[in-house]
Amino acid sequence: MKGGLKIPIFILFIALSITSLGGVVDYYEKEISRLEKQCEEKMSKDYSTTGMVLATQEYYEELDKVLNKVYKELMTTLDDEGKVDLRDSQREWIKFRDKEIAFAVNLYSKKDGSIWRLSTPSVMTNLMENRIRELASYIGDQRDELF
Repeated sequence: MKGGLKIPIFILFIALSITSLGGVVDYYEKEISRLEKQCEEKMSKDYSTTGMVLATQEYYEELDKVLNKVYKELMTTLDDEGKVDLRDSQREWIKFRDKEIAFAVNLYSKKDGSIWRLSTPSVMTNLMENRIRELASYIGDQRDELF
């Protein structure tokens, strides 16, 4: 009977781990979704190109706050060497982000039609969302979370 209980207890442990672990990735994914929904609500109230650009810019600014939060949280999980590596990585990512945005501005500013004005903010928010997800997954890895 002793051996028979080990498997069900192990399965229960795994099931509980799956539902409780990964909280950090899930938390930041929900945060992105919440902010994205707010942006969509603002756009639905003012669906002019200018209104949509402003809503997307506000979304970007909110994502920047979330990025700062996840960055700081990740820093607390790292040793001194890891902190230096993350700081260097983030600085390089910021350079990449800025160059990518400059490229998008140059590319889309040459297009005819006001709807192209939404393309650059979309590039900007996608970059931020992806970086938040990357850093959150590193936190999960540091905590040995499954998801």
